[in-house]
Amino acid sequence: MHLNKKIRLTFLFLFAVSIAGCGKEENKGEFLARVNDNYLYESDLNSLIDTAKLTPAVRDELVLKWIRNELLYNSAIAGGIESDPKYLELLEKSKKEIAIALWIQKLYERKPFEVSNKDLMEYYKTHQSSFRLNQTAYLISSVSFSDYNAAITFRNSINNVSWDAAIKTANENKWVVNLTENELNYEFNISGSKLLENVRLLYPGETSFIINVGENYFTVAHLHSKYLPTEIPPFQLIVSKVEETYLNSKRQELFEDYLKSLYSENNFEINNKAKK
Repeated sequence: MHLNKKIRLTFLFLFAVSIAGCGKEENKGEFLARVNDNYLYESDLNSLIDTAKLTPAVRDELVLKWIRNELLYNSAIAGGIESDPKYLELLEKSKKEIAIALWIQKLYERKPFEVSNKDLMEYYKTHQSSFRLNQTAYLISSVSFSDYNAAITFRNSINNVSWDAAIKTANENKWVVNLTENELNYEFNISGSKLLENVRLLYPGETSFIINVGENYFTVAHLHSKYLPTEIPPFQLIVSKVEETYLNSKRQELFEDYLKSLYSENNFEINNKAKK
């Protein structure tokens, strides 16, 4: 990746992070972090990433990243970066990219697509090769506790009842901090995690021992199925991916039609004489 592209991508990321937590202290509840007069709240973090499934360690890392970026940004402003010609050039380019991205988003919002389950099933059947796996995927259910003894009690209960029966009682447990059912996890998404290390050892239908994912975060996982590279998962497991792919194809068609209309409505020219 070229240096200029790296700088622009870094700028856009810093811009998004700064926007998420650039406000003064407001009535948003307890703040997660503060750098001078700027505060980061739970709602700010949610605007950047889906925090529902984050482990405490990853969550802490995101908060620390926000603090680091705020410190760096404040230092840059104090150092006069806003008057730097290169900064102004990148800022202008980034403004154009942001304007284009937002305008395209508005184009899609003005013409939403109605999608039926029948449409998705037909798309899945006619584009199955698009959903062929290029890595191992695991169909997992898991429950995480903030108390180790509660995790032990839950895990021991599975010796007497099925996973499905045990998971029904988990919602009533005050120590449960996260619960997922029949979630397809791609190996790259959980690569390097303790969850993957343990799930790899399981056969379909087996339940893991307690996995200490982080401080006060204890997970028990159940492997329902395992899908190998080149296999195509059943429709019901990837319906959200099918919908995303289907909508992207429709949006691409809409974008191409819109671009054709711009070509016809405007004068433009490519000067071939200027080519070397």
